[in-house]
Amino acid sequence: MLIIKVGMFQTLALAVVAIYVGKFIREQFPILKKYCIPAPVIGGTLFAIFTTLFHSFELFSLQFDYKTINTFFYNLFFAAMGFAASTALLKRGGKLVLIFSLLAALLAILQNILSLGIGISFGMDPLVALMSGSIPLTGGHGNAAAFAPIAEQMGANGAIEVAVAAATFGLVAGCVLGGPLGRGLIKKHQLADAPLLKHCVAEKRGTPFTYPELSPY
Repeated sequence: MLIIKVGMFQTLALAVVAIYVGKFIREQFPILKKYCIPAPVIGGTLFAIFTTLFHSFELFSLQFDYKTINTFFYNLFFAAMGFAASTALLKRGGKLVLIFSLLAALLAILQNILSLGIGISFGMDPLVALMSGSIPLTGGHGNAAAFAPIAEQMGANGAIEVAVAAATFGLVAGCVLGGPLGRGLIKKHQLADAPLLKHCVAEKRGTPFTYPELSPY
């Protein structure tokens, strides 16, 4: 089978192409926009399906040089998330933030119990089983990339592959399920603010709308 090695810049170029393909498909199928399915998820999922088919039929396989740039983008992502947070925002959330944090911690514990239980019942290494628990599903790819090599150093072969696969599955599942669920909750409890509602109405009618607070005039 032909193995094609894709360099750092080619990997970035393919990622950009996948995003724009997803954006184009999202524009063609309003149901995807209606249920808030992100363009990167659409394009990335299609790319993953096609590359898997090519590999399964032994046409060719792609090897990506992602290790050179993943640390940089992880740091960039988490730095951007940090800049978006503030003490004022936490104070405004108040009790709800505390409740959410406690529920998230409880969910992480349950994820670990479930992953260990299922893994051990199938005779897997507990460390490998743990790589499909809260480390990738709550922490995402950043946590997976940080903890999986430590597990491999402790003798858990395949921990990196399992952790990255679980994080990817969690990310895609979260985007596919989270968009429609979030839209349903916003609609049910009427949580959308006035400017957003006006924007949605204008978009539906095909007329332009600008947010007053963002307008330079």
